[in-house]
Amino acid sequence: MRIRLLAILVLVTLGATVDAGSKATSGATARYGITPIYGGTVGGSPVVIDALPGNQTDPHVSGDLVAYTDETSGLIRYYDFLSATYGAIAQPSGSTDQLSNVDSFHIAFARKTGPNRALQVFDVTTFSTVQVGGDNSGAFSSALGGDTVAFVSGDDIKVGHISNPSGPITNLSNSAAVDLSPAASPDGHTVVWQACSGSLCWVLKSVFNGISWSPAITMANAPAVNTSPDTDGTNIAYDSDRAGSVDGSDIYFQPLSGGADTQIAIDGAQRNPSISQGIIAFESTAVGASSADLFVYEISTNTYYQVTNTPGLDEQLSDITVLPDGRVRVVWASHPDTSSDNDIFALTFTLPHQQPSVQICLLYDPLVAKKSGTAYPIKLQLCDANGLNLSSPSIVVHATGVTLASTNAPGPLDDTGNANPDFDFRFDAALGGTGGYIFNLSLRSFSTGTYNLNFTAGANPAIHSVRFAVK
Repeated sequence: MRIRLLAILVLVTLGATVDAGSKATSGATARYGITPIYGGTVGGSPVVIDALPGNQTDPHVSGDLVAYTDETSGLIRYYDFLSATYGAIAQPSGSTDQLSNVDSFHIAFARKTGPNRALQVFDVTTFSTVQVGGDNSGAFSSALGGDTVAFVSGDDIKVGHISNPSGPITNLSNSAAVDLSPAASPDGHTVVWQACSGSLCWVLKSVFNGISWSPAITMANAPAVNTSPDTDGTNIAYDSDRAGSVDGSDIYFQPLSGGADTQIAIDGAQRNPSISQGIIAFESTAVGASSADLFVYEISTNTYYQVTNTPGLDEQLSDITVLPDGRVRVVWASHPDTSSDNDIFALTFTLPHQQPSVQICLLYDPLVAKKSGTAYPIKLQLCDANGLNLSSPSIVVHATGVTLASTNAPGPLDDTGNANPDFDFRFDAALGGTGGYIFNLSLRSFSTGTYNLNFTAGANPAIHSVRFAVK
């Protein structure tokens, strides 16, 4: 381990730097370095998402949905953990798709047709695709959050809305700098990105107030070309090899609202962070090594854990999501040192200090839509990590609300008649052969869309969610 003070150490205080386009800036920002506690390995065995011949790369994950690029076929492929099904996004003849991003049930990607590049958003529940930003927006990498889609167009960051794909597009950066690597907060109200002019770079953000986007605000100065910013709506994480990173780049994080940023001081070079609910995934290359392994860092406990330990395999381009039951899911691309072709892997785990939660085993198909005005029987079991049924009449499963999956907006919660008094699921010893729960959800006030039914299980206050569709 690198020798550092265990207490928080002030490294340097800098004023904010103005981007080449005269962007608005934040005030002076203190920078801190901190030595994290090593918590060991997370355990578990990775699952193979895709090991087809050729290069499967650039995976992204949100909840149960993974999307990635098959560079051999020029297709965006996806996998749904909940239904254990694969899919590929259909495309016109002569087109190629790449650079996907994912949020909830949407996948954004860049489509090249002839000389033109355009931004597309695919809905995995309806298998429909909309175009945002015109036929030749020059779209490159993209980011999703709620109804917001941000993308690189030329050397700028632009945003549109999935619900109004032909509506106005806003240029957030509009500068002489090269703007790259956008990321959106889960609610879609903040976009962060990297801007560079020569070897000098910044991490920037813009905030949506419900009507318009703010001028770009400088959050951090990071003289590394690859700063790869990401945000979970509370913090920004990025990498940098600025002063203080003595053996390669380090991971930094800071509050999205502004304030001091913190350097995570770990041996070797750390790059490509992604963050979800205060947990940062990143790749780390040990001193003298040529291949990277994956780690996660938990901000609240200042502890980091090793996810992979595979000499001879280079793991990269990881992404992270924290599931409603508290488990962590990381996806990544991996290739042998002797090849440049990647395969896609995933690992789902519970951090050691956390109490394992029950898992939800569905006894219905969430992809089957029911008509508005009818009833939707939500059937499920409480299971352990091995799929063993834990359901019991002594464990009360209680519905707490309904949210629209695309926006998290609340919807009506109502059962049919007296089937579920007090909004409790009814235990049925015959369900699934070994017993389970049923909630007869009334759809009489629902419009067409995909929703989440949220509920608790027993005395644990953790909120679980299952999906259903209305047609």
